[in-house]
Amino acid sequence: THFPLFCNHENPNPQKSSHPNQSLRSNLSPSLRKIIIPSKKIFPLFLDLLPRFPLHQSNKFPISPHHPLNLHILTCKTPTLCGIIYNSKLCAYAYEEMVKEITVDVKENSILKLDSTLLDILLKDNSSGKNILWATDDYVKYNQAYTSDSQITIFSVTGKNGILIKPRTEKTKTEQQTRVRDKAEVFTPSWICNKQNNLIDNAWFGRENVFNVEHEKTWTTIQEKIKFPTESGKTWQEYVEANRLEITCGEAPYLASRYDTVSGNVIPVKERIGLLDRKLRIVSENQDAETDWYSWAKIAVKSIYGYDWQGDNVLLARENLLFTFIDYYKEKFGKQPSKDQLREIAEILSWNIWQMDGLKFVIPNSCHNQTITESFLWGDETHEEFCEGCKKNNRNKHNGIYCYVMDWEKNRKVKFVNLLNGRTK
Repeated sequence: THFPLFCNHENPNPQKSSHPNQSLRSNLSPSLRKIIIPSKKIFPLFLDLLPRFPLHQSNKFPISPHHPLNLHILTCKTPTLCGIIYNSKLCAYAYEEMVKEITVDVKENSILKLDSTLLDILLKDNSSGKNILWATDDYVKYNQAYTSDSQITIFSVTGKNGILIKPRTEKTKTEQQTRVRDKAEVFTPSWICNKQNNLIDNAWFGRENVFNVEHEKTWTTIQEKIKFPTESGKTWQEYVEANRLEITCGEAPYLASRYDTVSGNVIPVKERIGLLDRKLRIVSENQDAETDWYSWAKIAVKSIYGYDWQGDNVLLARENLLFTFIDYYKEKFGKQPSKDQLREIAEILSWNIWQMDGLKFVIPNSCHNQTITESFLWGDETHEEFCEGCKKNNRNKHNGIYCYVMDWEKNRKVKFVNLLNGRTK
């Protein structure tokens, strides 16, 4: 939405001459053109993000001297944000880079602008050597490049197509209902994800209320540093290394909680409850040197796994985990990770978050019937041979493309179904 540069929540009409520093208008970049109205989604996150950026406080004056923040008009050395408070109400003008960071939907165009190689990596399917598939008919209305068995390409999700893939909360009710009907897709609110993740940590730590205290449909984050070793002698390194898997992960709300997948509310970094969020918090509490922090953050990312049938969900989950890493890196060091670091994390995620039929353990719809021709004395006979695994419901006999994941400790790929069979190759 486009608004005039200055507005008052009590009088939304443009303020042409009443502002005490009218010259500020000419000093702001013309790119500074978006406005975010205060809301439960944005306000806490804005307060959380504000201290991280290198700010150049030119043209400053107190907007609200009685407000506890005593916020000033700020212009920034880097494309970030300019905030104005009128009577304790916030109007935040943001660059697109800032909008990208604090909104639920990670835009593929933004990733492409950041680094084209990054999006290439996030679209990879390492089991087939191709790209992940759409594996849904939700997008076929656009053209034949969006059929269920088509690969998701950079072209299909960028440029004018950059708004096609959206999180569930930004899909229409009809789209949501269709996915519930066709794929039983139901998303879990963050307070339930938190309760279930807490059960895992209660068992691991041998005590309750490690990361937060639960309340009815919410939680209060524990602010103190998490104590190690545990009573049983477990270390923080062991916690970061412990593998976690979210089955049929959707947008991966159990792994990364950038936003509530039901309400769409953005969750500030310090309040997040995902399994990767918890690991990165532990890393940040125990490592201050940038190289050491990054090394352990990589281990944390390598320990997080998830799969889903639908390709758009796989891409959204990978994006959420990548931007979770970015959020914690910026929280710790006040700057963006390097392109090489982002590519390395994306490569890990292309293995750890994969596309799979969770009943057959193959790429969705890759099982197929084969036409067999046999020669006899009286001539050739042709018959159709069905996938033995599908026919007999035998997970080891499918003729589809079996999915592989990476064993990062041994640095080798493993057929996922073999892990269920107790084998590691």
